[in-house]
Amino acid sequence: MFNVPQTVAEVLIVIIYIFVILTIVTSKLETFKNAFFIIFVATGSADVTSLLASMIVRSNREFDLGKEYRHIVLFAVFVMGYTFIAHMIGNLLIAINRFSALCLMQKYDEIWSRKNVMIAIVVQYLISSLACIQIILSDSICDWNDDGICILKGLGKQTDQIGKGLHAGFSIIYAAVSLSVNVRLVFEWYRKSWNGSGPKPNEKIVHCSYTQ
Repeated sequence: MFNVPQTVAEVLIVIIYIFVILTIVTSKLETFKNAFFIIFVATGSADVTSLLASMIVRSNREFDLGKEYRHIVLFAVFVMGYTFIAHMIGNLLIAINRFSALCLMQKYDEIWSRKNVMIAIVVQYLISSLACIQIILSDSICDWNDDGICILKGLGKQTDQIGKGLHAGFSIIYAAVSLSVNVRLVFEWYRKSWNGSGPKPNEKIVHCSYTQ
């Protein structure tokens, strides 16, 4: 059965997310041109794409789509996988960006130059795509109904296990690195505050006030 409330909620989230992204991209304010917001837009685009792909996968379950939709569903599953990893990497880049804004202020502009940010985003999506490419090459599992129609139910066991392993692995890496970076950030903040050398309002630590 088609889940109307969930679909409406997802569409609203997508619309709001796209509105925020377009506001940042089209804004002439210099604040929105820095590394933090560039990474935010790149990661936010992955989130929007993931939501749209998840709607396709959910439609497969709710409408019992047949084998003729196999390639569409597999591509949607692939998109969900690579956008999840892109999201993890993007959040990690944001955490490192905030860390360097406080702890590496003298080198911040050099580290987060426009060229380096673009390279980071390309690597973000390249790693994500390569990690999930096996989904496109995998076989799908069918359940045959009484009319002899193949109903797609999922991916092959090996592909499913690889996907779960990648999701778990990237989640653990993100959690470990993000935790260590944020703990170091807190200690550095208190150290500078205690020594009376904390960042001034006009310094780049302003980026740290933004959430992921």
